Amino acid sequence: MSEVDSIDDESQTFDYDLVVIGGGSGGLAAAKRAARNGARVALCDYVAPSETKGTMWGLGGTCVNVGCIPKKLMHAAAVHREQTKALAEA
Repeated sequence: MSEVDSIDDESQTFDYDLVVIGGGSGGLAAAKRAARNGARVALCDYVAPSETKGTMWGLGGTCVNVGCIPKKLMHAAAVHREQTKALAEA
């Protein structure tokens, strides 16, 4: 995917098969699947200047970056630790 900082020529046109609005997990999945199937895809996501270089949590949205997926990773790590501790004590 590419970035466009600004468009100086107002007469410039673009030809896309699909424009996806939002770079969360659903938007990324839709854009990726369409592109894999040969569609010309534009992905639009609001990007404010920030340390993460994306929306508040970066491209991918809250679920991918700080919500569901990291929570599952931390849970799995905690379960693994408890199992390791239990085996060491046995």
